[in-house]
Formats: sequence, C-alpha cells, structure tokens
Amino acid sequence: IKFMKKLFLFIVLVCFISHLSAQTTINSDGYLKKSIDGYFHFFYDQQYYLVDENCEYRNYTRVVKYEKEKGGFNGFFTDYYNNGSVFLTGNFNAGKKDGNFKAFYPSGKPKYSINFKNDIQTGVWDYYYPSGNLWYQIEFKNNKIYIKNYINDKGISQISNGKGKYSYKEEAIGFNQYGYQAVVYRGKVKNELLQGLWQTSFVYNANHEDLIGTEFFADGEFKESYYFFPEGLSNKASLIKVYPTFIEDNASLFIYKNCTIDDNQGYNYYLQSELNKAFSTVISIGNFMPQAFSVKVEINGKGIAQKITLPNDIPEQLKSITKRTLENVNYWIPSFKDQKTISDTLNVKLELNLDENGQLYFLYPAISRENGR
Repeated sequence: IKFMKKLFLFIVLVCFISHLSAQTTINSDGYLKKSIDGYFHFFYDQQYYLVDENCEYRNYTRVVKYEKEKGGFNGFFTDYYNNGSVFLTGNFNAGKKDGNFKAFYPSGKPKYSINFKNDIQTGVWDYYYPSGNLWYQIEFKNNKIYIKNYINDKGISQISNGKGKYSYKEEAIGFNQYGYQAVVYRGKVKNELLQGLWQTSFVYNANHEDLIGTEFFADGEFKESYYFFPEGLSNKASLIKVYPTFIEDNASLFIYKNCTIDDNQGYNYYLQSELNKAFSTVISIGNFMPQAFSVKVEINGKGIAQKITLPNDIPEQLKSITKRTLENVNYWIPSFKDQKTISDTLNVKLELNLDENGQLYFLYPAISRENGR
C-alpha cells in the first residue's frame, strides 16, 4: 500500500499542471504590470505559476507582449531572475513557442539551448552543467528522440558513437509526503535510440533508491512496461523521461497562487486530492447542498496533527468522512516563526460540491496559519 501511494503521488505530480484547481486570471493586481509598447511584466514562482510581485516565493519576471487576439504571448521575450540577470530568452508566434530558447544559470553560464517549431520540439537540444560543460545532447526528428551525447557529473562520457548507458534524474519540486527527493530513469542506448531495459526509481536521502518499475524499448519504440504499483497499471503506460519537464510552459496557463508556503509547495492540491479520493465512492449526502466550512487543525513543530476540529452544523456523514481523511494525513507543512518551526493552528477552508455527473468533489482548499508562516 505504501508503494501504491508513492506511485499515485508521482503520477499526480507529473500531471500537476493539467489538474491543478487553483485560481486563473490575466488581470489580477500584483501578478502582472503593464509596461510600454504592449509589453507586460509577469511574476512567477519556481514552477512558473503567477505570484504577487512582492511575494517571497517569486523567482522570475517575464517581460513579453501579451496580445489576446493573437493567441496570448507574442514575439521575443526575456525572463529574469530576481537579481536582474537573464534566465531565459525565446520567441512566441501567436501564443506558440517558435525558434530557439536559451536559458542561463545565475552565474550567466548556459543552462540549455532548445528549439521549437509551432510549439513542437525540434532539432538538437543541448543541456549544460553549472560549470558550462556539456551534460547531454538529444535530437528530435522523425517522431523519435535521439540521444547523441551524455557526460556524467565526473566528466566521463557515457554515450559514445550513439551507444552506452544513460541516466537522467529529475528533482522533485514542492511538497512530497513520502520523502523522495527525485525520480531517476536509467537505460541503454544503441544507435542513439532507447534500447532494451529501462528502469524508474525514487531517490531518497543518502541516494537510497526504490525501484518502482521497468520498461522495454526497441529502436526507440516503447514496447511494454512492468510497474510494481499500483496494481492494474496498464503495461502500455510509459513513465520514462530522458530530458527535463519544460515547466516554463506553465506560464501560458496563467494560473496564480497565493503567497503561502502551502500554495507554493503544492500542499493544498495534495490535500484536495486526498479528500476527493475519500469521497470518490460516496454517492450522496442526504439532501445535498454545496457545503462550505472551516476545519481547525492543531499541529506541532514537526507537522503532526494533534487535534482536528470540524463544525457541528454540517451533515454527520460529511463530518465523519472528512475528519477520518484528515486524521489519515500523516504530515502537514509546519509553521515557521523566527526561522524555526513552531506549534500552530491551521484554518482549512473547504467547499464540497456536486459535478454534472453527480460526483461529490472538493474545490481547491485554502489554508491560513494563526501564528506562523
């Protein structure tokens, strides 16, 4: 069961962009500023979700033309780190990525150089270590990914003449209830194409790994997979990745977050998912009416719930299932004050609704803290 939950969370994180039920806008004060000649300044967190300009979680500022009638972002743009140095440059054509996109580390050294045509990956993509040395090089052509070069962090070439062993590790961003810090993908390459057995593993502290599944490829074509959890996962499902998620695409979604640690780390979404799983088999709650209510959760400095209090004026079935679900949440992000964790009371605002198919579901919750941040 533990591993089933881990893989479920992993898949949830992979699909986070398309399922996040946060607030969306293009006109919210604080999340953007109009500049000159049709340009705007957009402010983003580390996952390219909009945040207030003065939010402590702001990571980037994008300067770009936004033309709704032309599909959104249009023309050349520049993304800046908070210190004013350039992070990313590129071009949009009627809302679609077009041309070369170049990113830089805070030091100014190249991070990657990648190419799009009409929003589709194309050509050679180069990624670099913070030192400026080549990390790996892939190419998109004929609807396949070709791995041309790969050099490990010790400077040793692992892919030579289109043959060798490849390893790609993607760091986990945001809240992770189960403690893994990254997901690593490993396998063989022949004639620049994925070949044979590939593995997917979770990476924990001290580089401890848990293998969660294997996949098989022939000349770059995915054939089948064998994932241990969850049971019933189709052997036609592939989770293998050989290059980073382009999270910069989130900028085009115009999803914004409140300036709280829970929103920033994706904890609200995790909590929403847990509640919706618990209610997925509940057919009805009496004469159902949309229910908005607040829950008090008292936590200690380690993020463990000590007491959960629900209002008495909500239906007993709703109260019972919600409380049981929240009691099964084994970790809450601790509150911080004076640079240390403290005991605190969280006020969790929830709203249960009914979709067009008669399924009960919770809207995106809001979490506020009485004493810390």
